Amino acid sequence: MQTFHGCASTGGTATTDAFKVYVAHNDYEAGCVDRSDFVSWSSVLEFEPVPGSTAEAFVCAIGECLEALWKARLRAVAACDFEERLPHSGGMRLFQ
Repeated sequence: MQTFHGCASTGGTATTDAFKVYVAHNDYEAGCVDRSDFVSWSSVLEFEPVPGSTAEAFVCAIGECLEALWKARLRAVAACDFEERLPHSGGMRLFQ
């Protein structure tokens, strides 16, 4: 697996060939007593495809990003309409 390479910008965003990702503090953070309750985790990453990116490239790039986060021992799950197309179905099973 290759880690994606992108261009960081101000305001907590980064852009790759397939997506733009917004990084923010989660206002619903609750100290994470329950490892599986991702709604209360401290950070939120929101992805959107960039113009010209195919749906397949977008899904593949998000899957690679998830795997890179997991490899770095960071908790990450996807909440989207295509979770079943991502590694570990978006990751929720990894934290239950």
